[in-house]
Amino acid sequence: MPKAEHAGMRSTRYILQIMTPDIEVSRDVAAPPAVIFAAITDITRMGEWSPECVSAEWNEGFSAPALGAMFTGHNRNGDKEWSVEAKIVDLVDNQRFFFDCIVRDFVFSKWATPSRRPIAAAALPNTHKTYASSPHLNAAP
Repeated sequence: MPKAEHAGMRSTRYILQIMTPDIEVSRDVAAPPAVIFAAITDITRMGEWSPECVSAEWNEGFSAPALGAMFTGHNRNGDKEWSVEAKIVDLVDNQRFFFDCIVRDFVFSKWATPSRRPIAAAALPNTHKTYASSPHLNAAP
């Protein structure tokens, strides 16, 4: 990649990070980490937990979470509806599920579930903490 193009991309990323801070949400869930992770990575269930994404399905050639797998999310906010392609960019079983939302090869949003922390036991028995972060995450662990 030419130096000028790389420098421009770098400054754009920096500006986006300044303009849109990370958002992080955590929840205590009474379930083993493997059960939580299986539910979170089943993108066909995304509409069950999201106030904006109403459904999602695997793109052609993909049927399960895997590094590089693509899926499409269908969103609604008020009377606005749109669809977005996403690509899984980091996946560690029972630990991390990161995906990027993409429009015309431009990554405009990064999502991580959980964020930089593994799914871990909380103080209560059979209760585990999950984390979700978005958009414009810093570098992956």
